[in-house]
Amino acid sequence: MILALLWVPLVFLVFSLLPKRSLCKRRMRNLTATKALLASLAAVALYILCPEVAWFGPEGLDVATPTIQLSPAVSDNDGEDDDAVASRSSSASEDALAEAKQRSSSRTSHDGNQQAAHVPSTAAEVAQRPPKCSPQAVVTPAQFGAVGDGRANDTQAVADALAFLEHCGGTLLFGPGPQRFAVWPGGLRASLKNVVLHFDGALMGPSLQSWNPEHGSWPAGSCAYGDTSPECHSTSGQRESPEFARSRWSLLHLVNSSNVTIRGDGASGGLMAPGRTFWTVRNTRPEVRGYCLIKIEGCSKVRMSHTLFRNSPMYHVVIMRSSNVKLTKVRVQVDDMRLADNGPHNTDAISIIASSDVSVTESSFESGDDNIVIKESTQDVFVSDVILSRGKGISIGSLGERAANRQVVNNIFFSNVTLHQSFYGARIKTWRGGSGIVRNVTFENFVLDRVIVGFIVDQDYCPLSQRPEGCADLNEEQAIRLEDVNFRAFTGSYTSQERSIACRHCWQVNFQDIDLRWVTNDRAPPTLPRGARREAPPAPPRAAPPSPQLPRRRSAGSSAASSASSATAAATADADAKSGRGESASAGPGASPGPSRHGRSHPGQGPGQTRPLPRHKAKPR
Repeated sequence: MILALLWVPLVFLVFSLLPKRSLCKRRMRNLTATKALLASLAAVALYILCPEVAWFGPEGLDVATPTIQLSPAVSDNDGEDDDAVASRSSSASEDALAEAKQRSSSRTSHDGNQQAAHVPSTAAEVAQRPPKCSPQAVVTPAQFGAVGDGRANDTQAVADALAFLEHCGGTLLFGPGPQRFAVWPGGLRASLKNVVLHFDGALMGPSLQSWNPEHGSWPAGSCAYGDTSPECHSTSGQRESPEFARSRWSLLHLVNSSNVTIRGDGASGGLMAPGRTFWTVRNTRPEVRGYCLIKIEGCSKVRMSHTLFRNSPMYHVVIMRSSNVKLTKVRVQVDDMRLADNGPHNTDAISIIASSDVSVTESSFESGDDNIVIKESTQDVFVSDVILSRGKGISIGSLGERAANRQVVNNIFFSNVTLHQSFYGARIKTWRGGSGIVRNVTFENFVLDRVIVGFIVDQDYCPLSQRPEGCADLNEEQAIRLEDVNFRAFTGSYTSQERSIACRHCWQVNFQDIDLRWVTNDRAPPTLPRGARREAPPAPPRAAPPSPQLPRRRSAGSSAASSASSATAAATADADAKSGRGESASAGPGASPGPSRHGRSHPGQGPGQTRPLPRHKAKPR
């Protein structure tokens, strides 16, 4: 201020020192008093707007160091005076400190104990605040107050980091290093655009005792598991499959996102949970609700690679109502060697529902349930070069549950699949009374290692875990249509049964180059799922009796010709399997390739064609 007030006298002082006849002095005579006054006012305004500028400081132009005041209740510097605190905060501004204090508010751990709030007291801690909004920004949950020790509840901090990405874009690094951020199911929901989620560490979910200590069930009317609501017992009016309700809770929920990359470190980076705390309860009480690890809903252009998903209470990865999703080098791990009733129920590794243009390549999936499952309203799925361990292999369905709307699955291709000690190799399962179509599905180049059943088509699917009241009230003759389904180039071994085919409405279900051999099982055989029927008891290998040729009914009309073709194809299917020739279980509209497992005739079969065929038991090689 002194410099500003002395500005005008200084100007005239300089003017008086100049020689009388100098050119500079003649020109300065034109400087009026008004202009000098304006110059002094400008200097005063500059001083007011920039008070931190030390015009005559010992180091020239410099930035002042404001004092950081800490609340005595939460200060980590008890015993120090304000001057000591101020000396350790050399480059922080008051607004940055306020943001840091707000982000570091107290949070609650999983067991409900309130933790003391931590307020950054050094310039280094304050400097860890998120960078300016930029598509190139790289942030971590720790910058928003996360602890990352696997115990403190970091849900809000991670949610704040995702909110930053929603607004600015950039990269969220879950790390650095193998940190574990404990989060609450349903607490992380984000709509992201042009974002990278990189997992050096992991998101970790809570145990059943922490999240659902009362063992609460699914919302009434969802028809998820064990729901006794009246609308769940109706065979009409159910507009949506219960599958949409079963993934209601997840650790990370991406919704309406696009151009998102999810990648891990190829080792332990990803999402995990203490799933065993759920499995021990839900195996006998499926109505107890659980959560998934990640749900990708309404998204497009999602790329996932080198990411680990481990021990989910229920589904690990859910892709729902999304398109253009690519999974490469993804790993799902379930730390339980048991299956079915004794293992983790409903722990599907990859669940794809109502989606299109999805590819899964170069990945490995363990599971206690379906390793990969394709559900309703899904099309254009490509799966190749995957290794599946334990679980129930690859499944289409179940479809048609609770009389849901017409189910359509179209253009599905599986190739180069290896299965180790799975319950099934490939399976199609549909409910009685369902409506819709499964079309253009190919299972090709499968290598089976001691699976229980090689492949299965089951149109009588009705597990008691999903329908405790049973299926006696369902229309047995109504079924989803199977069309152009191909099982091709199956090699390897099975321990119980090569195939089980129970068609009600099939058209062109083909088997070609099937070369499977029966082997003994060197481990305890798993039990069948609760409520399921055993297709055939394990039996010692013996040659199967020749399949009788059913008489061909010759009568006028396309219906009779179609029925005869169906019976002949079904009768020769088992014999062709031994020689490796191509097979076709082709049937006319509304017909089935031969009698069902119950021995009754199907629509389209004529007189003399009701005798059930003997089950195929492959000759040991």
